Amino acid sequence: MMDLDNFKMMNDTFGHEFGDGILKEFVTHVKTVMTRKFRIFRYGGDEFIVVVPAPLEEYADVYSEVSKMLLLQNKLWKQQGLDVSVSFGQAYLSEQESIINIVRKADKLMYMNKFEKSMVKNSKSNGKILIK
Repeated sequence: MMDLDNFKMMNDTFGHEFGDGILKEFVTHVKTVMTRKFRIFRYGGDEFIVVVPAPLEEYADVYSEVSKMLLLQNKLWKQQGLDVSVSFGQAYLSEQESIINIVRKADKLMYMNKFEKSMVKNSKSNGKILIK
């Protein structure tokens, strides 16, 4: 699962049409780093599910490629006054798990990732990151 951080603030500041443009641009860029076997689905407002029908070991490659792409794209967005980041959560579907449970796990991990990033961001002091 992926979720754009602070997306509501972008919508509230620049309008929903602008926010929709960011979502479309985001998906377009994510698709450029995915092979055909990967699928991306919009799950909620700014949440996406990426289905990777491959061994768990390949997830790291997907995460790495999407992260690199976002760093490059964020440079362009920053020129527009935007700082777009994404929180990730992953879960592996096995025969013992239901899709509903997998989505719940990925969602929980995604929000933990989002919370951890906000804690680090809010803990910065004099250029140093304070870990609580």
